[in-house]
This record gives sequence, structure tokens and C-alpha cells, in this order.
Amino acid sequence: MNSNTHTIAWSEVLKKHKTQTAVQFSENQIVSIICSPEQNQIIGDDKIIFSIPNKKQYFKTIAAMQNCVGTNPDINVFIKRDKNVWIDAGFYKLVSFIKTDSQVDFAFQK
Repeated sequence: MNSNTHTIAWSEVLKKHKTQTAVQFSENQIVSIICSPEQNQIIGDDKIIFSIPNKKQYFKTIAAMQNCVGTNPDINVFIKRDKNVWIDAGFYKLVSFIKTDSQVDFAFQK
């Protein structure tokens, strides 16, 4: 991630990402996601691997995201830099996913 990227506070994130959950949906499409480098892989300035544990409490989110692969409009991505410090990383496409017994990795590409 570019070190010159403009940072914003959580209150600014919530103006666009109107939920405390990691994935915001509207009409069965993903609107935005919030990422934490501790849980997700930020690969350069143009790729993110967004990981979700393959556990029962996440099955609905996983299924909804799988249905959006390749068909969803651009998704606004917010990346946590520090406590109450976020980066509006811009818009990404959800391009693929890999499912294992322990987690599902969704690939987002600029």
C-alpha cells in the first residue's frame, strides 16, 4: 500500500460503509468491505485477499460473496492502518475465491 495514501477516521468510513460488519451488502451485491492487514493480505496497490473463516456463523456471508464473483459492480475497499486510522483504497472488483476447510479467500483486484 502506498505510504502517501490519504488516511481517514472511522467516522468517515461509516459515511460510506454503513455497517460495523466487514462486508456491506445492498440488494444482493457487495457495496464495500473493510480489511485488516492482520486478517487479510494486501498485495501491492492492486490486489487484496480477503479471508473469512469457513465457520457456520459466516456461511451466509460466504455464499452471498461467492454469488457476486465476476458480476458485482466495483466495491469500495477500506483498509485499517491503525486504531481509528483507515485508508480509502478505492474501488476493486471481486474476481475469484478459493475455499478450504478452514477459510475462504476472496481475491479483489483493481
